[in-house]
Amino acid sequence: MKELIEKARSMLLRCRQTREKYVKSLARLPEGKLKADDRNGVKYYFHSVGGRQVYLGRKHPELVKALKERRFAEEAIAVMDKNERCLENLIENLESAAPENILKKLPKSYMPEDGESSLCEIELFGEEWGKRAYQRKASLGRYKSPSQLTLKGEHVRSKSEQNIANMLYMKGIPYHYEEEHQFGEDTLAPDFTIYVKSDGSFKLLEHCGVMNNPKYRSDLAWKMYVYIKNGYMPFRDVFFTFDDGDGNLDTRFIEHIIDTYMT
Repeated sequence: MKELIEKARSMLLRCRQTREKYVKSLARLPEGKLKADDRNGVKYYFHSVGGRQVYLGRKHPELVKALKERRFAEEAIAVMDKNERCLENLIENLESAAPENILKKLPKSYMPEDGESSLCEIELFGEEWGKRAYQRKASLGRYKSPSQLTLKGEHVRSKSEQNIANMLYMKGIPYHYEEEHQFGEDTLAPDFTIYVKSDGSFKLLEHCGVMNNPKYRSDLAWKMYVYIKNGYMPFRDVFFTFDDGDGNLDTRFIEHIIDTYMT
């Protein structure tokens, strides 16, 4: 749901920016409307402005072109205005279907009692799934064994992954670390498999920490190819985060990804 709202806000911003360009273009274009009389397959033009209609014939091509541009800009602005109203209405009225949001709307008599799970199946499934045992990637080749302890009480391979795991844990977002998945004929273990409570979906997050290593970049390109080949679109189904050239993590960007797409 948050992803949809974020897209709507992005579309609204682009709509307003585009509208502003058309409004500015009107300032340099002549006033009035263009009319045409078709004679034997040839158009002869009239300029209608201020209650008067002036015959242009075919001797003023630049004025004709400018009037056509004006009408196009006016029509585009009308469309942008309509789209703005639709997007504003969507953003204002769209509600999260997350179980906790639904529960807030119910009277106290309908609140679940201890042991009841049917009213919050999605939320409770996420919590149960997050604690479930799963097949993890073994430490292979150049990969070092997990050594950084997270708040969840498990070990991950880097400080950056520790930060990400702790963010997810503090926000109550269920996840599996390096769980093996089958993608067609290939087996991958994304750094994080994340359960999105609001819509019951799963997102994958790959943290890319050694981008100055050519072999690492080559392996990452192959993984991206495997994801896309199997229908997992970057920044829709699988998200990529990065350390900078000095190995530092921008936690603000990570938090934006988590809050926008994974809650």
